[in-house]
Amino acid sequence: MLRSLRVLLVKEFLQIRRDRVIVTMMLIMPMIQLMVLANAATFEVRASNLWVVDQDRTPTARALVDHFTATGRFTVVGYSIDARDGDDALLDGSANAILVIPATFSRDVVRDRSSALQLVLNAENGSQAGVIQSYAAEIIARYADELSAMQLAVVGSRRRISPVIEVRTRARYNTSLDYKRFMVPGILVQLI
Repeated sequence: MLRSLRVLLVKEFLQIRRDRVIVTMMLIMPMIQLMVLANAATFEVRASNLWVVDQDRTPTARALVDHFTATGRFTVVGYSIDARDGDDALLDGSANAILVIPATFSRDVVRDRSSALQLVLNAENGSQAGVIQSYAAEIIARYADELSAMQLAVVGSRRRISPVIEVRTRARYNTSLDYKRFMVPGILVQLI
């Protein structure tokens, strides 16, 4: 068996050496594929539709929304006070994410130096949701640093104030993040 494999390999290498077209294809085709696929296969999300549920309606909350839109990656498609409007937008596909700013957001930031935000993502496309979540977490962290710097300037202290907004992730339906229980039914549905 090894002898036949060796004979086959020698035959193929002789064929490659004799035919210049094969050598050219072996060298140029992978480079073309690399250039084309490197630009085609990306996880970058250029635009995401964001619904804002602003229950606080303060300049602090508006400044946070402005930070989202200033990146160019988020387009605000609607504002409301009620979270159900955001849920409807998420379900009908007009929004990819909902940013819920609670009624006590700015008060908590000033008084307690911490506050909670809720970011609800449409995770039908898991990789897109993950990228949107990382973009949002970065925007929120930068805004928290900016608020810390502003509070530091107001207080006049030299000590560093901890970030005011903490980002925590929580899965709503697959809380244990055990994808096997959810993948098998999904694959079964696709096969049927």
